[in-house]
Amino acid sequence: GQLQGVMGLVAQNMVWPDLGVGDLSKLLPQHVVMRPAVSGISSQDLTDLLNAAVENGPKGKPEDAAIKNRLLSKGGTIGLEALEFDTGGATFAATGTLTVQGSPSGQPVPKTGNAHIVAKDFDKLVAVVSAQPMLAQGMPALVFVKGLGKQAEGGLVWDLTFDGAKLAVNGTDMSAMMGGAR
Repeated sequence: GQLQGVMGLVAQNMVWPDLGVGDLSKLLPQHVVMRPAVSGISSQDLTDLLNAAVENGPKGKPEDAAIKNRLLSKGGTIGLEALEFDTGGATFAATGTLTVQGSPSGQPVPKTGNAHIVAKDFDKLVAVVSAQPMLAQGMPALVFVKGLGKQAEGGLVWDLTFDGAKLAVNGTDMSAMMGGAR
């Protein structure tokens, strides 16, 4: 049999203790929603993994690694039905899926994928990061990511697609920047 499963996590109005990080605490989320999903997984492989975890405890036995490797070795789909969080005054919402296939090594290999990400108030995050000298090295990455976004849905939008060899963001092929297809 094949398994299809969804699990949700919601954390609202999170309050963080004083971690001694000053204004960096603005980057800590107060709101997180995550709903991962899997499908096409062998129910027998999952049952074997859960039984091994119960029998062998949290540290497991060496043979448990083979069971874990087998879980996605035949393929399946891993996805996020929802991912939402806030950081630095910006809010992010995303959905996506990644289809994996088995390989001769027994390790799952990404086959296709897509994601849709929306960021609202992205400039607030940029302002928080730019005000922190210890985060200065991250600014070029934020500027680059912002440049890849398109204005839509009341914020910045990134549509990612992966076809097994090429990753594109809003239609821009990123494969060459990442060392080409692997």
